[in-house]
Amino acid sequence: MYKISIVIPVYNVGEYIERGIKSLINQENFSDLELIFINDGTKDNSVEIIDKYRKKYSNIILLNKINGGVSSARNLGLEHVTSKYVCFLDPDDEVEPDYYKQLYNLIVNTNYDIVSTNYQCKFSNGKTQIKKERFKESVSGSTNALKLFLSGGIIGNNLFDKIFWSNQAKKIKFDTTKRIGEDMDYVYNYLKNANYLLVDTTCNGYIYYKNDNSAMNSNFSEKFFDSLELSKKYTKEFENNKELYDYCYAHEMHERCKLLEYMLLNNGRKDYNDKWKENKRILKKVKYSIIIKRLNKRQFLGIVLMNVSPKAYMFFLKLLKIN
Repeated sequence: MYKISIVIPVYNVGEYIERGIKSLINQENFSDLELIFINDGTKDNSVEIIDKYRKKYSNIILLNKINGGVSSARNLGLEHVTSKYVCFLDPDDEVEPDYYKQLYNLIVNTNYDIVSTNYQCKFSNGKTQIKKERFKESVSGSTNALKLFLSGGIIGNNLFDKIFWSNQAKKIKFDTTKRIGEDMDYVYNYLKNANYLLVDTTCNGYIYYKNDNSAMNSNFSEKFFDSLELSKKYTKEFENNKELYDYCYAHEMHERCKLLEYMLLNNGRKDYNDKWKENKRILKKVKYSIIIKRLNKRQFLGIVLMNVSPKAYMFFLKLLKIN
């Protein structure tokens, strides 16, 4: 039996996918890995590239489905997981040779329900940045895990920098109605049922490629409201829970700030001016006494700058790495 299953949704990534496959094959514990590729109705040569390696290695599995989006692809992949633990990989990224060995060693023989690590962000100019500061802490109880998640930065919304228990991961479905924020929602729902969490950002073997053609860099559309709608749902869910409500409120205000940012970056202010005004008005009335305690410093500063001047926010965005 394999020790870790890796779920990899595939859609039109023929230009990049081979580097990811090679990095998986070069893993120090490759024979312990079950690689589950889900062809989500891809129209390029991605399947042919996967097939070339599938014929060589028995631990590479290819599932085919009609196009339904990344969430439906991951849901299908989870159904076929056979290992005790599961990870997720984006097909245009790659991992260092010891990455999954590190993840396995962090979670095996422990009580952790989930381990969250770090990652490297690789830009088009070739520069690489370690995304998170060095941090190592274990957290007990789902409430404390959610607090750490909602306050931003340390755990993060991504799937690829985490390892999950398969039996718990299979109980949670990705929301196929959401096109942005589905990762965040999955992590949130998993943490609601997690008793023990380990955050260890000294492990950073995942290499995330900053793709200019990603969903977050496309023209503004209705999908950009998805993350905020999910965050509003969390605030509603815990409106009678004094311990978590402030964290959910702060998280929602951060999501509103990010939405305004995406409107500016992706030409959305003109077509969605009513939404711009609505979110700007709500953010102006933000309870600073709450968010200064519940958000990290960069996110708090981002909201302050957005309220002072959207132009100032955008000017300092890259310099301060608000997100």
